[in-house]
Amino acid sequence: MSTEDDALAVDADTGGPAAELERILRRRADALARPLEDDTAPDTVELAVLRLGRERYALELRFLEEVRAAGRPAPLPGAPPPWAGVTAVRGKLYPVVDLSRALGLPEGSGGDGGTVVLVSVDGMSAGLLVDDVPQLLQVARGDIEALPDSREGSGAVRGITPDLVSILDPEALFADPRLDSTDDPASTGGDP
Repeated sequence: MSTEDDALAVDADTGGPAAELERILRRRADALARPLEDDTAPDTVELAVLRLGRERYALELRFLEEVRAAGRPAPLPGAPPPWAGVTAVRGKLYPVVDLSRALGLPEGSGGDGGTVVLVSVDGMSAGLLVDDVPQLLQVARGDIEALPDSREGSGAVRGITPDLVSILDPEALFADPRLDSTDDPASTGGDP
């Protein structure tokens, strides 16, 4: 060991300038070693905004699989009206719901429906036909206003953001009996 190393070791024991430098470097190393903080606070919700004509709805990103610019889905003969058809993505077929019909919007209120948003809910993947996905939002959970239970047609909408974007509940949307084709005896092979 050199005399310089001996001096630093003695200095560290006595609390001199080398000890102060050691403490500073240790604090910096500890600060840099901390894991990075998540960009989103736990009390915020990340949303994808879905445009239907002039209306804006949102879907939590945790349900979103993919957004695809696509033409109209291939029709499914005999499917209930909210179903727009099917679309193929990388060799896999996805059923597609026309979101404007599923939400009960007036005919013609939607636009061209040129975007399919693939969502996953309870292990089921399906597409939502929308006009566009123009933006992503982060909204504080406390800023989301819940809808009163008495509002008609609000089952698929769970809240509204401060800038009046309706937040969809995809679990409630896909639980809608109008999307269930198994009630039709012809589709189950049962008697009429």
